[in-house]
Amino acid sequence: MGPHTITGWISFAAVMTGGFVTGATGMKLGSDLHKGRRGDRRDILAAYTFGTLTMLAAMLFVFAEGQP
Repeated sequence: MGPHTITGWISFAAVMTGGFVTGATGMKLGSDLHKGRRGDRRDILAAYTFGTLTMLAAMLFVFAEGQP
């Protein structure tokens, strides 16, 4: 069961991409913390930004697709 509308497909792709980027950035920040280094300010901003965009895209996906 995939999305049924073009808006659904676009928001689904945004959720997947944003999730991957947020996860990769979070892993990099976690690795830096584990090594005792301070995380780069741009990575922290990227994690927050893509995390927020992922949540917004997920809400749009639920709104656009609704109930089957």
